[in-house]
Amino acid sequence: MKHLLGDSIVIYSIYFGEFDDPSHVSSNTVMCFNLRTRTTESYSFGENWVTGEAVFVARENAQAENDGWLMSYIHALDCSPSKVVILDAQHITEGPIATIHLPVRVPVGFHCNWIDYRKLRANYS
Repeated sequence: MKHLLGDSIVIYSIYFGEFDDPSHVSSNTVMCFNLRTRTTESYSFGENWVTGEAVFVARENAQAENDGWLMSYIHALDCSPSKVVILDAQHITEGPIATIHLPVRVPVGFHCNWIDYRKLRANYS
């Protein structure tokens, strides 16, 4: 894998909408900012959903900074069960490549991380 420490060109974020009406601000869009090409890509989950932070999971032997997936919880505004969505980090405009329907609602604001099990085992065995 090529190391890009200090040379990051891709930033992932969520969009909180327009702030003209505070009662309708929601983070339902995942965004990707490419600092080198000065382009932005996004995917919206729709008005009835709120997305949590997108966690990047690198593909094994990744060749580019954005070679992997974005994983996030999405939360229904009607309090029905949440979902985990997985997007191709290089093609987020195409939407989820996989969706996991959870049996319960995950609280909005729940944070998550991705840790490769091999690195975890190497550091804690």
